[in-house]
Amino acid sequence: MKFDIIFSIMAIREIEFFLKALSILKERGYPNVDFITFHEAEDKILEKECIPYFSMQKMAEIVDIKEKGVALSDKIESNYGIASIRSLFTHDRFTSNKKKRVNY
Repeated sequence: MKFDIIFSIMAIREIEFFLKALSILKERGYPNVDFITFHEAEDKILEKECIPYFSMQKMAEIVDIKEKGVALSDKIESNYGIASIRSLFTHDRFTSNKKKRVNY
């Protein structure tokens, strides 16, 4: 699927803003807006609102974690059509102080 806009949610407080933006964007002719989440709490909020999203947390549970770095990023980009996913992983790791977790 081709997306017009993908919001990357790094913190729960961002969801309120992006949910308001979502309705405005759809009214203005951008029907293909999606979300990428990094935390279970964000997933729950979007599920409650019946809004589709791509969960990095859930994806990490099903992807072979032995695969790292560029190989993992390339696999996600090709399977899900999300460009530049590695920069989002890196941003999440450093803003959340997850330096010891999976090396994306």
